[in-house]
Amino acid sequence: MASNLWNESEIELLVDLWGKGFTTKQVAHELGRTSAQVRVYVSRHREELNLERRSEYFRVMTPTSSVITEFEKEWQGSVPYLHWSITKPWGAR
Repeated sequence: MASNLWNESEIELLVDLWGKGFTTKQVAHELGRTSAQVRVYVSRHREELNLERRSEYFRVMTPTSSVITEFEKEWQGSVPYLHWSITKPWGAR
């Protein structure tokens, strides 16, 4: 298991790779650390290292297709109050 302490060479490599646009996963692979360790370190030291904020975490969750079907348009919106009581057969066991 990798140590939680970061040495100067790791920090320099992190800043260099981050500036070149490497993803968190790629940086973690190069450093021999986990993606979570890199994310936490970057979030805690972003200002002092002058690292740009990224939206890579949201890119993973966005759909690959920008086409929204009619079905998706009908079902977008908030979940109705007590929606489980509508869909669950409460009397059946």
